[in-house]
Amino acid sequence: MKLKPSILEEITTSHFGAPPPPPKKYTDGENDEVFLEDESGRVKLVGDLITGSNSKKKMVLVTGCVVAVMGSELASGDFNVLDIRFIEYAPQAPLPSPEADGKPRYLALVSGLGLKGSSYEGYPLQLLKEYLTGELGGSEDQTESAHIVQLIVAGNSLNANDEEETAQVSSSISTAFLPSAAQLSEAGHHNKKKKAVETKYGYDSSQFHPEPMHHLDSFLAEVVSSVPVTIMPGDTDLANITMPQQPIHHSLFPECNKLLNTESECPAFETVTNPHWMTLASGMTVLGTAGQPINDMYKYLPETEIDRLDLLNQTLRWQHVAPTAPDTLAAYSFYEKDPFILTQTPHIYFAGNQPYFDARLVEGTGGKGGLVQVRLVAIPKFSETGELVLIDLNSPTLETTTIKFA
Repeated sequence: MKLKPSILEEITTSHFGAPPPPPKKYTDGENDEVFLEDESGRVKLVGDLITGSNSKKKMVLVTGCVVAVMGSELASGDFNVLDIRFIEYAPQAPLPSPEADGKPRYLALVSGLGLKGSSYEGYPLQLLKEYLTGELGGSEDQTESAHIVQLIVAGNSLNANDEEETAQVSSSISTAFLPSAAQLSEAGHHNKKKKAVETKYGYDSSQFHPEPMHHLDSFLAEVVSSVPVTIMPGDTDLANITMPQQPIHHSLFPECNKLLNTESECPAFETVTNPHWMTLASGMTVLGTAGQPINDMYKYLPETEIDRLDLLNQTLRWQHVAPTAPDTLAAYSFYEKDPFILTQTPHIYFAGNQPYFDARLVEGTGGKGGLVQVRLVAIPKFSETGELVLIDLNSPTLETTTIKFA
């Protein structure tokens, strides 16, 4: 793929200036070619399943997925593909039986809160907080929110493009983090030298603004008093950029930690990795990401060929959460074990920070012949759509709905 980023090209261009921004898509029309590669070498794949004009017949393939192909070698040395096979879904634990009382029990999912530095909360975020704490709407709304058993914040809780907002620092924060006018006057002509010291190793303390993180901590502290909260990092949060991302450090949530350290009973607050696998109290298994693997895989395919849930389903078939890592998705290097390989199929599989909401129930056959049933969910960015996703854990088909705050 001509447009696919290459580390060798980036190293070369770094000697002659900054590399160009990454493209929105890696596809280049009919100039792209597909190769099958293993330890012995590589061979070019051709045929209707690979290059056919009918997009419905073409297989979804991205770098890193494991496949088996059947066909024959042509005189040109290319391999004419007649069929492509993927492995089956990984085994799945039995779906927990619904509670006898028949009442719904909701798993709430939200992503892309996008908190900024200058304003504490937007109107949709204020409504979200009031809904989760049972202060919004009539008796039906409050009853519905009371049945939420878990909230998962799936990444990008902070805004990535907040330069203008964070530049307007409040006086209290300025006093704590920036030098005073008297200090600057006293420095006089030594200003330049002092600034050089402050920016040692490229870090300038005056450019750090803690307001967005303070706002996030305050927001979650009010929510966690009513609902257990699990927060994952995204590519705009204070965590490492490589996958798997490590949890946002607990020290960045002092208000939430105060609630957890009190003797009164308080729902749990947990910071987790991205991707994250969790087992709920009912025995339901949940797997999710902040959306980076799906967003990166989407760049390999033409705009009209496939939707986000198809890609989610394919990663289950490939039994790999992030097949494009570390090729085009930054990932930490593991020597003996790949943490992205799936040995078990979850009951709920979600991806955060998607451009729209979508949900689908897929069924298939597991590796040991058992039936596999998975609820796939694409979670939209709350800062753009104002949507909260609710999954009824007490429903046999894990019914999914959204609530829009505007």
